[in-house]
Amino acid sequence: MRYWVPPLVIISIEVCRGCPRTGSAGDLVIRSGDIVYGQLYFGEYPLEYPITHDILQELDVPVFIGPGNHDGYLMAECDGEMYFERYFAPLRYSFDYGPFHFTSANTYDWPDEDRLGFSLIVSTWGGQVSEEQLDWLEADLAANQDSLMRMVFCHHSPNAPSDWDAGMWTIHDNAEYPYPQLYLRLLFGLVKDQKWVGDGRLEMLDILNTGEVDLLLAGHVHYDYVEEDINSYGTDEVVTTSGSFDVKAGEAYPGYRMIEITDGSVVGMSYKEDYSVPIYINGYPP
Repeated sequence: MRYWVPPLVIISIEVCRGCPRTGSAGDLVIRSGDIVYGQLYFGEYPLEYPITHDILQELDVPVFIGPGNHDGYLMAECDGEMYFERYFAPLRYSFDYGPFHFTSANTYDWPDEDRLGFSLIVSTWGGQVSEEQLDWLEADLAANQDSLMRMVFCHHSPNAPSDWDAGMWTIHDNAEYPYPQLYLRLLFGLVKDQKWVGDGRLEMLDILNTGEVDLLLAGHVHYDYVEEDINSYGTDEVVTTSGSFDVKAGEAYPGYRMIEITDGSVVGMSYKEDYSVPIYINGYPP
């Protein structure tokens, strides 16, 4: 069986210098979507979700997971969102870890018609956030302005728009022609990266600014990058590579990111330059 390894971020927190902590292995783990693959054959979700759940039990620190596009396809009778909520977490939620506030946003927030899939043929794997979720996100951040830091993690970065506007091809808005829409998405989606092709991107960026979010953690694109001060408040965007080799293996290696926080400030987030700590199969890249 093929395992689809998602972006993995280990958060290591020291509230104050000299305070007790859990150790150098980190205090909590963030996995920002694509927990399973879910896109090769029907009936994949009922197999992959429990296996992944059991693997994560091996970790000795809390694990917090947000949904990605691979986790939420609607494959015939198998609804990925239903399995995600059964085995991991709500599609959106927030929590406090000591004086720090974390918010998990669902950026694969599409109507059912636009989550449809048939093996490798899927409607879209790009990002979208609904108005309802934007209202929830704004209220959640507003209610936690007294936190030492606010961090949002999601799969698709709203700061990374696709260069392909696929909004006019949504199946939900063209329900009388679902299958042509599906094949057009596949044909052009294979060429374009579909970073964020739906609604809510600019609105989410504005909420990150007004909600004074310190860190935005994302994945999806299978390579590393860091961009500081993406808005006037000073939100830093941290995108983490995939944990497995794929078609971009010539451009990026698989890895995980260790973020170190001391006194409410990020003191480290990269292994070298903007890159993650490398993970190699059998100790070396293929």
